[in-house]
Amino acid sequence: MSLVALGVSLVVQWGQRRREDFELARSLHQDLTSGEVAQARDILGGLVRSDRALDATSSVEATRAYFTLLWCFERIEVGLQISSGRPRQFLTRAIRWHVLEWERDIVVAKRKIEKCRGAGIDDERSQAAPRPSCQRAMTWRPSAAVR
Repeated sequence: MSLVALGVSLVVQWGQRRREDFELARSLHQDLTSGEVAQARDILGGLVRSDRALDATSSVEATRAYFTLLWCFERIEVGLQISSGRPRQFLTRAIRWHVLEWERDIVVAKRKIEKCRGAGIDDERSQAAPRPSCQRAMTWRPSAAVR
């Protein structure tokens, strides 16, 4: 009888964990594609695709947008680290296109922001921050998780 109870308990626990992992994946995808992060992506997308130079006000706004997107990718990385199986695959498929686009575009945005500011952006401790190819010793690159 106790073995049956243990088996049922393990199945219930596994099912609950899987539901939680799927909910985490869904919420991380929603975080990336809506609200404050969507606004940040819009600001940075306009910056990347524009030839106009930033002024001081738009530089502050673009810097805020840069960190908003960067921190979203850090949250996604945590989600990928703690989930497994189908929920992780679901999240990976859901964010793949976004990650591949922004891995390229965020480098351009960062360069334009730094040019306007006349100084670098203090993002060295972020696992999701873009790095020159010679400094790619980081443990995680956004696209490495989705390829």
